[in-house]
Amino acid sequence: MPKYFYLLPVLLMFLTEACSLPLTPSVSPMTPAPAASQTATPTEPAAVPTATIVPLGSPANPVVFALPPSLQPEQIADGKALADGLSRYTGYTIAVTRPNSYADLVADFGKGNAHLAFLPPFAYVDAYQKGYVRAILATQRFGTYVYGAQFIANTRNNFVSYYDELNGQNKADAKTALSQFDGYKPCWDDPLSAAGYVIPLGFLNENGVRTKPPAFVEGHSTVVRSIYAQGICDFGATIIDARQSPAVLEDLPDVTRRVQVIWRIEPLIPYEVVVVASSMPDDLRFTLTQTLAQLTQTAEGQTAMQNIYKIEALQPVNDDAYALFRHYVKTSGLDLSTLFK
Repeated sequence: MPKYFYLLPVLLMFLTEACSLPLTPSVSPMTPAPAASQTATPTEPAAVPTATIVPLGSPANPVVFALPPSLQPEQIADGKALADGLSRYTGYTIAVTRPNSYADLVADFGKGNAHLAFLPPFAYVDAYQKGYVRAILATQRFGTYVYGAQFIANTRNNFVSYYDELNGQNKADAKTALSQFDGYKPCWDDPLSAAGYVIPLGFLNENGVRTKPPAFVEGHSTVVRSIYAQGICDFGATIIDARQSPAVLEDLPDVTRRVQVIWRIEPLIPYEVVVVASSMPDDLRFTLTQTLAQLTQTAEGQTAMQNIYKIEALQPVNDDAYALFRHYVKTSGLDLSTLFK
C-alpha cells in the first residue's frame, strides 16, 4: 500500500476543521475592527479578558456636540439638525447637549463630556490654556474672521493722533502712541468687551501705561458719545469704526471731526472659535473639520449656522492664529473666569 495512503485520515481532519472556521466580516472605514478572538489550549490557562476600548464616534461612544447655553427651543432643533447632518456625511454618531453655562462647558471638556463646540473668545482661551481643546475652524461675521479696536479721544483734549485716516495705517508703535494716556481716565464699553476693554487694556499694560479708574458706559456708541461730550473721561476704546454707526452719525453729524482715532489695534479678536477636545483622534478631527466647513456651503448648513450662531462661513484654522489674542488677554491681567459666563 502506498505510504501516502496513511496520511489520508490526517488530511481529511484538517480539511474538516478548516471548513468550520468562522468568517471575519469586512470592516467599513467608519466601523471599528472587531477584536481578534483567542482560543485557549488545554496546556495554557484561559486569557484574562481586557476592557474593550470603544472608539469615539461609535454608537456606544458618540461625539458630544455642545450647543450654546442660551439657545431657544427652535435653535436647539437647528442644532440637532446640524448634528444630524454631520452624522449623515461622516458616518460618526453625534449626540447633542446644551450646558447651563460656558463655564460648565469648559469643565465638560476637561471631564471628557464634550468633544465639539463653538466657544466665545474668552472661553476658548480658558479651555486652551487648561489643555482641554484645540481650534479647528474660524467663524466669519460681517465678512471677516477677526476684528480690531481703536483708541479715540476728543480733538480738544490735545492728544496726538498716530493714525493716518487716509492711508488707514498707524504712524507709530503702540508705546509711542499710548504713553500719552498715562494718568488719564478711560471710557470702556463693559467688563466683558474684547474690543472695548480687555484687549485695549492689555496693550496699555504691556506698554506700562497706568490710568485713572475707568468709567464703564455700556456700548461702543456710548463710548463715542462720551468722548464727544467730554467731562466723563479723557479717552476711550471701541470697535473699528464705532464713530460711523448710523445712530451716532444721525445725532452727531460732526463726530468724525470732533472725535479722532489716536491709534488702532490690528484685527486679532476672533468671533466664536470652533474647537474639539484635545484628545480627539487626528482622523476624526480632520473629518469633522472638513465636513463642518462644507456644511456651511449647503442650504441646511447655512440656515442652521445663521439661526444658532449668526455665522456666515467657516475656515480651517489652528491655535497659532490666536496667539496674539491670547497674549493680550494675558497682559490685561484680568481673571479669565470672570470674562465669560
